[in-house]
Amino acid sequence: DSCNVRVANSTLSGNSGDTGGGINARRSNVTLDNVTLVGNKAASAANNVGGGISFVPLDLYSNGVVSGQTTMSLQNVVVAGNTAPASPDVSGSFTGSNNFVGGDPRLASLGDFGGPNPTMPPLTGSPIVEAGGLFAGTPTTDQRGNPRPRAARPNIGAVEGNVSENADLAGLAPSVGTLTPGLASGTTAYTLSVFNATRVFTIIPR
Repeated sequence: DSCNVRVANSTLSGNSGDTGGGINARRSNVTLDNVTLVGNKAASAANNVGGGISFVPLDLYSNGVVSGQTTMSLQNVVVAGNTAPASPDVSGSFTGSNNFVGGDPRLASLGDFGGPNPTMPPLTGSPIVEAGGLFAGTPTTDQRGNPRPRAARPNIGAVEGNVSENADLAGLAPSVGTLTPGLASGTTAYTLSVFNATRVFTIIPR
């Protein structure tokens, strides 16, 4: 027997398996809406495939005769940067549109960018920004709970908006006290001296 599986507004990264490191689907109708699958891995054995997704359809029978197969549909899905001996991103056929498969989607590393779970927002200049489509299954918010779309078209993947790869802090100054050195690009450690107190803080690039 087959079943129906839908995944939406989700980031799958850092997973591994013999086959289908991110998603290994058998005997199912699979629907993915606004999902990001990056950095997953299928094991190194030569016959293992689908670091991102492995999908094997199941024959469907009616009165003892094959009447069709289970299917996989992808809409607004990023599947890139996964590894496997063969078909590193997707193994198996799928339908759908406005997907980014293979190549470099220019995403931030998995981290806390708001919302209940770690995400991988697109960086400035990413090809997935506002490259998605609005479909019947498109969620009205992104994985972080922000409205979708933020512009005329949604992003491909789980997250709307984008983040800066290199924030330029030059010219900023604290409202009180003295900051040493002054805020500048490429500097991450600073000392802030306020009356009767000294604080050291570090800016962590994401």
